[in-house]
Amino acid sequence: MVMRTLEIRKIRFLIPHDRIDYVVSRIREINKALEITVEGDEVQVAGDLHNTKMRKNILKLLWGESYG
Repeated sequence: MVMRTLEIRKIRFLIPHDRIDYVVSRIREINKALEITVEGDEVQVAGDLHNTKMRKNILKLLWGESYG
């Protein structure tokens, strides 16, 4: 049996312009050590994303759902 791991280093999403500030502030609440880059309507989160629960919460925010 072969075990394979997937290492996620960056997550990038297009977000409506009016939600960008909200999303960035909520991601900083989750983990302040992540590198957040905003280019136009695109938000990129990079850093240590090995924690599944944290990664799922970030994805929910980027998809437009709330978490908590």
